[in-house]
Amino acid sequence: MKRKFPEKTGFEYLNNPSKHRIALVYPDDYRVAMSNLGFIYLYQQLLKNPGIYVERFFNVSSDESGSKLSSFNTIFVSIPYENLILNFIDILEASGMGVNKRTNLIIAGGVAVTMNPLLIKDIVDLIYLGEVDERLETILYNLLRLKKRDFIEWAINEEYFIGFNINEKYPKKPERVKDLNKIHTLSQVISANTVFSNTTLVEFSRGCSSKCKFCVTGNYTGSRRQRDALSFIKLIESDFCKDFPKKLGIIGSDIRPDRELNMILDYLIQSRYITGFSSLRFELIKDLLIVEKLKKLNVKTITLAPEVGTARMSKIIDKYFSLDEIMGLAQNLANMGFKNIKFYFIVGLPYEEDEDIMAIVEIAKLLRGLKCRIHFSISGFVPKPWTPFEKIEINPLETLSRIAKIRKEISKYRNVKLSCESGKEFIKEYLLSRADSDFILRLKESFLNYRALPKFLKETAKNVDNNLDLLHSLIAVPLL
Repeated sequence: MKRKFPEKTGFEYLNNPSKHRIALVYPDDYRVAMSNLGFIYLYQQLLKNPGIYVERFFNVSSDESGSKLSSFNTIFVSIPYENLILNFIDILEASGMGVNKRTNLIIAGGVAVTMNPLLIKDIVDLIYLGEVDERLETILYNLLRLKKRDFIEWAINEEYFIGFNINEKYPKKPERVKDLNKIHTLSQVISANTVFSNTTLVEFSRGCSSKCKFCVTGNYTGSRRQRDALSFIKLIESDFCKDFPKKLGIIGSDIRPDRELNMILDYLIQSRYITGFSSLRFELIKDLLIVEKLKKLNVKTITLAPEVGTARMSKIIDKYFSLDEIMGLAQNLANMGFKNIKFYFIVGLPYEEDEDIMAIVEIAKLLRGLKCRIHFSISGFVPKPWTPFEKIEINPLETLSRIAKIRKEISKYRNVKLSCESGKEFIKEYLLSRADSDFILRLKESFLNYRALPKFLKETAKNVDNNLDLLHSLIAVPLL
């Protein structure tokens, strides 16, 4: 098959077009999709099934052959973020498969639709709840032996599937993998055209032991589960990786400075791996021995997520730190020769005041003199299902106004790079996080080309309260 982007695989597979045809959809561009380990892992597992033919779709046509989406028996779609739902609807309509205009079986999964199945219940046939790793073999066995109607009937009787007759927001408990050591979540497909160029991604942990009040990971994706050091080392030294560059991306939302991590780092240093991490906790960066090991592994960027600028706000969100800790960690990292330090902040959180916003600006001011590149990433707070802040009412336009204020102030510091979430994407996420599928279809009709939105956002400073009413009236559907 001819692909748009060259890839290297660590295994052989038979992809026979005469078998059951599955389209695997990630409604974003190739660079983003093939940097998602969950999507890559599912693709690998489908390729290895002798009864299945699979192609990937990131837009209307297949990445492999240019085939039409409508020519596939079954469509698996991965939707980790709410904003991708609109992209998926666009793909269906461009393929002549709009709502009620198709015969294909569509199964959706991903955190966004698992958190709130109502988002997509009228657009797909089935929604898989949670982590599919340990159930995939059973699902594929029944998919190959049953007709569409019979498969749907089988699936909705299983605890980890829900069908189109959803009448409550959280109808079933999501499936969770208990032992990561039994799951070989490692990317056996690498490419130069991804976020992590020519990098083998390997999962170290899932879930989170912290339960920050705004965060989906700790409150929804389950308790922290970690791979043992020996399991990790065995995985990266498998035959799958023997011809790959010794460049690893270690995936985990709650990586802590324990004995297992130290064993892994020692092995990677000895084996001369180049290594990057998806995220690092404050507790880990406080451990100077581990930071020294990260330096030996050629880690160039350290990412920290204080989220807020004051100790008062850190207590409110249950993520405790002090300004002195941030400054001390950043100073130590710069002194040790790390070239890039990135900070994540959230604006618009409950009980936030003006001084909390200006504290973020003050942190940028204090950090600007360090001998390294400082990068601030600012996003707006959106209440998410399953979190303690789910029912909190926010004013999204006030949030945008505060982000604009931060941008204006920090832009004065030339050696602090700043990236802020766009107003358009923030408004979409705000609306989608509170929606059902009827709302989504009307949202798409109103904002398909977002012609009204730029002008609307430009005028937000004039009258925030009136513009909030206007935002809701543009959609003409009350928020849930």
